Amino acid sequence: MKGDNALVNWTSTFSCGIKLIDDQHREFVDLVNDMFNHVTGDDEQEREYFYKVIKETIKFIKIHFSTEEKMMNSSKFDGFADHKKAHDMFVWTGANTGLA
Repeated sequence: MKGDNALVNWTSTFSCGIKLIDDQHREFVDLVNDMFNHVTGDDEQEREYFYKVIKETIKFIKIHFSTEEKMMNSSKFDGFADHKKAHDMFVWTGANTGLA
C-alpha cells in the first residue's frame, strides 16, 4: 500500500537484498498500513478485526523468523547470534503480554 493513506511506505533503505526476506518485510509494511486504515468507528467490529490480525501476524512472524534464522544459519552469517536474540526477545515480549 502506498500513498496518502499509508503510515509506512516501503523504500529501498528497508531492503536487505534477499528477495524472500524483503517480500516478507513488505508484507509486514502492508499489514501495518492495513491496520492503520481499518478504523471504522464500530468498537466491536474493530476488536474482532484486531484479534484476527494479531493472530495472523503472530503466525506470520514465527514463519518469518524461522525463514531468516535458517538462511542466516546456513550462510554462517556473523550476526546470527545477536539477530536470534532479537527474535527471541520479540517473541518473549509478545508471549508475556498475552499476545503470542
